[in-house]
Amino acid sequence: MSLWLRIILALISIYFAVRFGAFSYNRRSWEMGSYSLSLFFLGLHHAGVGIAEASNLQNITLQAALQVSEWSSITAIAFLLCGLLQLIRESKPGLARFPLIFTGLPLLIIISYPFAHEADIINRWLLKLYEGAGLVVGLIMYGYFTYTKKRKKYLYVLVGIVLLSAAYVLHWFLGFISFLQPWSWLLLFIIGIVILYKGLSER
Repeated sequence: MSLWLRIILALISIYFAVRFGAFSYNRRSWEMGSYSLSLFFLGLHHAGVGIAEASNLQNITLQAALQVSEWSSITAIAFLLCGLLQLIRESKPGLARFPLIFTGLPLLIIISYPFAHEADIINRWLLKLYEGAGLVVGLIMYGYFTYTKKRKKYLYVLVGIVLLSAAYVLHWFLGFISFLQPWSWLLLFIIGIVILYKGLSER
């Protein structure tokens, strides 16, 4: 992917990280805070990849950029899963809710990641698995909310997640399309994040 596309992705991710962060502060929402951190590290990931793809870099700079990209990616996924666990917790009646500390369990992914990150095949497989799991949980939860509560804000979130899922499929499983038309999954990602934010900000 060209450098400018990576820059766009990084800037958009960090911009919406700030927006989600402000929303989290105003509503005292741990869920939104987790999404904010996820987007922030996603922005760092794309910034790292963009630096690594730039020309005339020293080897040490290249390795540092790749390390930042790799660890930012897994950290972004961990915080995304934390946010989804908080969503599941809040959707339950008060007495049926599991302890809040359990929503931080996905952060163990970061601790356990060093055991797998040296093997590129396992690394990519884990990233696909974690990202896919997060999207599936989001589709199930907001599909249920949209069906049962009949509110437009949940439909916005659901549409956003569907677009992000399409970007995920293009990026991981239809690489020939994203290679020939790199803007395709980028456009889906951007529109998905915008619609997702619109829905979540109305909650």
